[in-house]
Amino acid sequence: MPDPAYDLPLTHRLKSRAAISLLFTEGKSLVQEPLRLVYRQQPAKGDVAYRIAFSVSKRNHPKATDRNRIKRLMREGFRLEQHQLQIPEGIHADIICLYQSKKPTTFNELKGKFHLALERLSKELERGL
Repeated sequence: MPDPAYDLPLTHRLKSRAAISLLFTEGKSLVQEPLRLVYRQQPAKGDVAYRIAFSVSKRNHPKATDRNRIKRLMREGFRLEQHQLQIPEGIHADIICLYQSKKPTTFNELKGKFHLALERLSKELERGL
């Protein structure tokens, strides 16, 4: 049975078009090449501390198989490094992770970038209180 600490349940997925468009209009971003994290913090709602979505540009990766592979690698890299994301009590964060490179990547590279990006995001969320 998988360890629940490394789980990424569906309740943590950001799916709402309204929430995603709000992210791009009101959100802040940080870049850890090849990743760009756009985030928006708000008062906590429910028991979910964050919701996340993953996106790969069709312009940079025209083949759907390449986009799907990169998104799969991003989800897995985030799932393994999500313990780096420390969200303060009473805060909810919506996050979208964008892959911006035109070159494909390896899993180990993405996992390392997520480690650094989530540490930076945690500091930004603490500072934003």
